[in-house]
Amino acid sequence: MKKQQMTWKNKFKIAIIDGDVNTLEKLIDNIPKVDTVEEAKETLALIQEALSVVENAKEKTLQIMNKIKKTKAFLKN
Repeated sequence: MKKQQMTWKNKFKIAIIDGDVNTLEKLIDNIPKVDTVEEAKETLALIQEALSVVENAKEKTLQIMNKIKKTKAFLKN
């Protein structure tokens, strides 16, 4: 495994743990070349986990937006 790929994976794992959607987006845009099937499977698993993080962030954002809408409607009355 190349050093660049190892660094990418470490950064990606940290971004997943932190729930850092912006960093995940940047890292996905710069996926290093994989040389083996094992590396490809690991990269795919990480990307699938990142998708879960993004979906959770999206759901939280929608909940916050709905609360804001309700508060705004309440304040108008």
